[in-house]
Amino acid sequence: MADFAARELDGASMRLDGAVLRITLNRPERRNALSSEAARELTTLLPEIGRHDVVRAVAITAQGAHFCAGMNLKRDRSTVGERPRPTATHRSIDAGPHGLIAALARVEVPVVTAVRGHAAGLGCTLALVADFCVTSETAVFSASFVTKGFTPDSGSTWLLPRLVGQARAREMLLRGRRIPAAKAAQWGLISDTVPDARLDTAAEELVQELAAGPTTALGLTRWLLDRNSTGTLEDALRMESVVEDIATRSLDFKEGIAAFVERREPSFRGN
Repeated sequence: MADFAARELDGASMRLDGAVLRITLNRPERRNALSSEAARELTTLLPEIGRHDVVRAVAITAQGAHFCAGMNLKRDRSTVGERPRPTATHRSIDAGPHGLIAALARVEVPVVTAVRGHAAGLGCTLALVADFCVTSETAVFSASFVTKGFTPDSGSTWLLPRLVGQARAREMLLRGRRIPAAKAAQWGLISDTVPDARLDTAAEELVQELAAGPTTALGLTRWLLDRNSTGTLEDALRMESVVEDIATRSLDFKEGIAAFVERREPSFRGN
């Protein structure tokens, strides 16, 4: 079992705060660009969440004026200008950004990101793959891989069309268009924006709300939303029946029904 109490990574930190697993990107001088080492460590640690019931929500925040400028290319590409060996890039991406995004998408509890300033490349996908991206009005989203001469990664060709459709995804991925917060909300890339001074408070309020919720039901619901977004209605109905059967075996389900009957607020315990 992983120790979530406190852990320092390369350019990030992780600690358990009550029922919330807090991941903080802490290399502001590099706009919180993430190293492959940190991405690999998080990829290894995140699946541990599902093996015990201590963690009920994940919060991803960043120090400084920007959320994440993507991968730390200066650190990870000491041979800039040279051709990588065959399959070397493939292996590096799979073990780094791709592994991280896949692990985060599979987490069994709600995930909240708090974004101000730039969220670029991997940082854009990292921000938006969360269940809730609480966004400062200063935020700018971009997936401008092509402007550096390479192709999109970190699942951006899967995520962006799902969020905003093919036409707008092409604006971001083929033209490298940067999307400021107000436009991102208009497009549906995010749900809303908050004043920058309110960002941390708004994100924390949401994290605490989710951490106090029925964890099993929340985790199963995010799984259904992911699986059913591209299937048929019949498939969705079938999976909803199976998943609801699982949810009704939880203690939180019993508490929710009891609270409804007794006309009081439920007190969920995450099991």
